[in-house]
Amino acid sequence: MQFGLFDIIFWLILIIIFVGVCVGVARDLSKVKRETRQGRSQTRVRTTLRQQPSKSQTPQTPSRPPYAPVQLAMCPECGATILAETTVCPHCDSPQPVCIVCNNSIIPLDSTLCCPQCRGRAHRIHFLEFLKVKGVCPRCNTDLDPHELIDDSHINDATTPTRGPQHLCMVCNRTIKPAESTLQCPNCEGNAHRAHFLEYLKVKGTCPHCEIQLDTRDLTET
Repeated sequence: MQFGLFDIIFWLILIIIFVGVCVGVARDLSKVKRETRQGRSQTRVRTTLRQQPSKSQTPQTPSRPPYAPVQLAMCPECGATILAETTVCPHCDSPQPVCIVCNNSIIPLDSTLCCPQCRGRAHRIHFLEFLKVKGVCPRCNTDLDPHELIDDSHINDATTPTRGPQHLCMVCNRTIKPAESTLQCPNCEGNAHRAHFLEYLKVKGTCPHCEIQLDTRDLTET
């Protein structure tokens, strides 16, 4: 079978058209796959962004208030531990001496100063600091100088008897009740509530009355 020139040209044209169609189809398929991949990646990104809350939507944990330490004091009447701002002991119902500057209880071991006019008591450092700023008594507003204040802390002087008090606590200066447990100084024989004497020794290391150096083993239980 012999082919003429026209037949050869015809078949070449058909082959070229077929190859062109195949190439076009392959390009279309590649483009579709590429667009499909891009669509999937964009969908993943959107899903991830949707799952992650924005900064404005992030719930903020409320900040906790700063811890306020509780200040404790000791009742001079019964020796119980109470809050520093307590004005009446919940154990024995006795009124507590209050600093006229900070309004907190004055415990037996506190060094205090007293106004000569109204007899208002305050912690020594509080009273002096108040006078430095205001120059008057916090209670009666009387003009005062620091040297006019009365030191009402327990101070031994020449008029102080060598024998300690028997019916008064040497620390809190309150009456010792018969049912209360007390300790006695071996030197001056002064008595004090057990809790008060032990607390005083822990801080000062001496007898509240005669100021002799003492140890807890030296005390006599009465």
